[in-house]
This record gives sequence, C-alpha cells and structure tokens, in this order.
Amino acid sequence: MNKFFIPTEIYFGENTLERLTEIRGSRICIVADPVVSAGELIQPVVRPLRQAGKEYVVFSGVSPDPSTDLVRDGVKAYVTGCCDCIISVGGGSTLDTAKAIRKIASGMMKQTDVDLICIPTTSGTGSEVTPFAVISDLKTDEKVPLITPDMAPTEAILDVRMVESMPPGITAATGMDTLAHVFEAYVSKGHHEFSDALAEKTVEICGTYLYRSYTGKDTEARRKMQLAATMAGMAFGYVGVGAAHSMAHQLGAQFGIMHGQAVAILLPLIVEYNADLLDEVKQKDHLQSKGQTEEIRRRYAALSRRLNLPGTDSETSLYGLCSCIRRLAASMHLPMSVHELQPDLTWDAYRDRIGSMAEKAMLDPCTQANPREPSAEEYSRLYQLIW
Repeated sequence: MNKFFIPTEIYFGENTLERLTEIRGSRICIVADPVVSAGELIQPVVRPLRQAGKEYVVFSGVSPDPSTDLVRDGVKAYVTGCCDCIISVGGGSTLDTAKAIRKIASGMMKQTDVDLICIPTTSGTGSEVTPFAVISDLKTDEKVPLITPDMAPTEAILDVRMVESMPPGITAATGMDTLAHVFEAYVSKGHHEFSDALAEKTVEICGTYLYRSYTGKDTEARRKMQLAATMAGMAFGYVGVGAAHSMAHQLGAQFGIMHGQAVAILLPLIVEYNADLLDEVKQKDHLQSKGQTEEIRRRYAALSRRLNLPGTDSETSLYGLCSCIRRLAASMHLPMSVHELQPDLTWDAYRDRIGSMAEKAMLDPCTQANPREPSAEEYSRLYQLIW
C-alpha cells in the first residue's frame, strides 16, 4: 500500500511574506545563519512580525553541515526565550537545524503543535517540505539523517525576493541538488504516480531555467527554480533518494564538501551505475535481473525525453543524458572530481577514507531506496572513480 500526502502548507506568489502577520505563535524563535540574520534578507521577515505585534528572538548560530552541538545551542535559545513557534530563514542547513530544534525543544517543554515555518533562501534542498533533517555527529564524523513524520514543517513560504541574491556558485550547486533529488526519486524503490508526476515536471523546469538562473538576475528563472526545489522535495520526501546522496553525505562529513557540489559530481555516475553502464562496476546477474535493469534504463530514458534529448533506444538515451548532466554542471563551473574540488587533498589521504566512507554509505537510509543497492566493495570503487 502506498501513501502520499503533504502535511506542509505552501504559500507562493506575490507578497507571500505577509502571511507572517497571520501566524498563531506569539513569541517566535527565528533560526538563521549569521549572514542572513545580519543582512537585508531578515528584514522582510521581521517587518510583518512587528506589524502584527509578535515578539521574537533570533538564534543566529547556524553553520553549514549543522552538528548535534549546534542543535543543542538552538534548543537552549528556544527554551530560554520561552518560544512557541519557529521561523527558519536560510538554506538547507538552516532549515534542517530548525527541524531538529523544534523536535527536541517542544518535547522538553511538553508543547504540542509547535508551528515551524520555513522560508528558504536557496533553491535546492527542498527541506521546507520534507520530513527529515541531516545532522552531523562530530564525534564520529558522520552525517546522520533524522527521519520522522513530525519533522515536516508546518508551512513553507516561497518568496522570490529571498533567492534573488543567491551567488552563482550557490545557485549552481543547489540547482544540481534539485536535479539529483528528482532523478533519484524517479527510480526510487518506493516511487509512485504522484512522485513521478512531480519529478517529471521538475526535470522540465530545471532543463529550461537552471542555467538561466545561474547566468544572471533573471527573476522568472529564480522563481521557477524556487518552485522546482520545493516540488522536488515533495517528490522525494516520502519515496526517498538514492546512492548519490548516501555517498555525498560521507564526502561532506569527511572532507567538508558542499552537498550540492558533491551530488553534481556523483549524479551522472550513479545514473550509469544504476543502469549497469559502468564497465568498472558491472552488476552480477544474481543481484539484478535483466528485466530490472531495463526498467531502470526505461525510467531514466523517460527523463531524458523530458529534457528533449535525442536517443534511439534507452541505452543511447542514457549516455546522452549523463553527458548532458556533466555538461550542465561544467557550464556552471562546478568541479567534476574530488581532486578538482579540493586540490590540496592528496590521493593517499583520500584513499585512506574510502573504506570508511563506503561502509557508512551502505548504512545510510538513502541506500535502501536506491534501485540497486551497492555493496561496500562497489561503493569503494565508485568513490575511486570520482577522485
């Protein structure tokens, strides 16, 4: 039995931040990073709160790849501020931090129905509508996905003003994350017609607007990619993503590689792996039938057609698709290997971490949704291939 629902209300269009005058919380904890909280982006958020007579405190300690220590500090800010609502303003790290803060703090204070309102300032993670967060455990150097239905935000407010000032590099990396979300959701073991429809439309939007959003101040393209990121979150939020994300989580935890940059490198490789096109990591017959492989190829080929790419059959379509993904990432000046991304990292230092990363990627919940579950040996080989 499948189930599809979106517990998060989504507000989009003109003047959406005016919605903040109507929220039911009376003392708000605003979760943001230091740049957002000290800059112009925070003003459109606090202005309607002041108009409505809402009190608020700001927790501005958020950093990339939020840790358990960071969440603890956020919980302290929420509790000492006697808050009853959270507004999260920022990228995926900020939204994930706020989700974890709400879950822990509301439990400590025995509060029920604490609203979490997410206002994304990047267009990639889809965290504003998903029921999970990724938090780093500094003691084990692991990124730990937290997944429970009550992690889903109450509301998502999409306002194009909040993403218009995204730098090109962030625009590119988060856009590739959006693309990875829907590619992996589309072949997920749990995919269904509703997630498929969202994935197909999101791929079309990315094909038309991702590069446009990168190249300049194109408000229409920015708005479209903001919607695409949220739609991608709706697509994968309840069917999961796959091996590209399992591997990217480890690259982030071990080497501090930005998530969007990691998935840009990994996405075409995992497409090739899932479709059994990699000579270096060929599937064994007893692990996956020919029929399963053909179905995976057929689904990827369907996405290729959504991008209007040529191909006479599923296999040739996939080679063109993977080439297209790599060209798109390269055109936005995203590095296409770990060594290119971190030139000071030596092969020996990287190789020494491969075994550990492979083992942890196997245990990552995202691996369970991937249509082909890699072994530790296969993950190790895949990590070698992206060096």
